[in-house]
Amino acid sequence: MSDVEKYNHYKRNIIKIGLGLALVFSIIAIISKNLPVAKGIALGGLFSVFNFHLIARRLVRNIDKNFLNSKKKLAINFLGRLVILSIPLIIASKIKDIHILGVCIGLFIIQIAIFFENFILKKIFKPFK
Repeated sequence: MSDVEKYNHYKRNIIKIGLGLALVFSIIAIISKNLPVAKGIALGGLFSVFNFHLIARRLVRNIDKNFLNSKKKLAINFLGRLVILSIPLIIASKIKDIHILGVCIGLFIIQIAIFFENFILKKIFKPFK
């Protein structure tokens, strides 16, 4: 398997785990009769996964021989991703049926998925295979 294939496989795994964790956390919130938090987790999780997908897609393209040009592209991409991540927070502040704490939890879904993939699945469960 080439490095690009490994990278794409890892990216898909993280996205699958992130969506799965958002679903599980939302179901837990629904079971605990906290529908606004469940909506917030789902909204934040979707935007977090979308942001990660954009980062992963642009990562290879941003490596440029012209460092200054590459630096400008990275700055513009960073600002764009900040805008993307602010959208669910703005929505949660305007709509009372979406809890802002749930959105914040959802926005950290990819970080939780990366932790889950690298430390829980690989370190704890792999030795038992």
